[in-house]
Amino acid sequence: MEQKYPLLLNIFKGEGRILLVPSIRHIGGCLVDSDWFINIENIEDYVKIGEGILKSIDFVKSNPISKDDFKERDLKAAWRKNSKYKSWISFWKNNNHSFYKLYEDGHYEVYSTKRTVDRKGGYGGCIKEVNLPPTATAEEIGKAVIEVFEAAEEYYHQSPACDFYPAKQLEFLDGSTLVVKHPKEKHFVDHEDSGVAEIYQCYSYLPQEDGESTAEFFVGIAPELDCNLDTSNIKSCWEKFYGKAEFFEIQEVEYGIFQLRVEMRNKATHKISYLLKLEEDLLLECGMDVHQPNRRKKLDEKLTVLFEEFALECKR
Repeated sequence: MEQKYPLLLNIFKGEGRILLVPSIRHIGGCLVDSDWFINIENIEDYVKIGEGILKSIDFVKSNPISKDDFKERDLKAAWRKNSKYKSWISFWKNNNHSFYKLYEDGHYEVYSTKRTVDRKGGYGGCIKEVNLPPTATAEEIGKAVIEVFEAAEEYYHQSPACDFYPAKQLEFLDGSTLVVKHPKEKHFVDHEDSGVAEIYQCYSYLPQEDGESTAEFFVGIAPELDCNLDTSNIKSCWEKFYGKAEFFEIQEVEYGIFQLRVEMRNKATHKISYLLKLEEDLLLECGMDVHQPNRRKKLDEKLTVLFEEFALECKR
């Protein structure tokens, strides 16, 4: 058995380098990533990139069919040896990807790919494609690779990862609905209702994939307020949960669908909520909670701006 055309090479750009990882055929009938790789730190050296790609394609041509166990292959994966990230999902989020293909007639194809929305860790769809003739030089190949990656970087700059998540429609106890959008920051993770009956939707801010949440944006019904929007009631309820307020402010507003804005800050939390009374016994809350804001001043400032946008985009 031998490798079949088109010969395939994965290229990753991120973390200050370009990583070339050939795809080889497995005895099981699928393609697998080789644990052999080339790491190129000078990402502006077109010739070196092109030469690395040609060398990688030669590796694919000469490599026998793999018989390795899949678990063993995962432990030896090339990306693990060339990244600070410990999980594939974290690597996938922080490295752009392109495919490089050599066809049997000798022409080359290189194209940057989109991260899939419905399946974390996958790729689907093309951002930019460049075709090269069999006579392409190493420099021309390297330029084409950088060109498709620059297109990918512009694509993700214009369309943050969160924009690829579809808007969610929430249904409340009175039968009314609310459309919410994923916060526009890559560290937010969709935690749905967080297992809490009073929360309809929660997005947690995780600076590290396996770490603890340092902030949340959420939509719920604020049961602690018991639909009583008097200033004294809100302040006493919040202080009961979060401690004495160092700053507390309540404002009547016309902000999207909301009519009231409440903000509180102390060492434990920076909390902002937009409130709307749906019925006499049903209150809608769109809230932000940043934990220990004095320790996270820059993050607190950034998330406050993002939250204002998040709340404004809530639509009935």
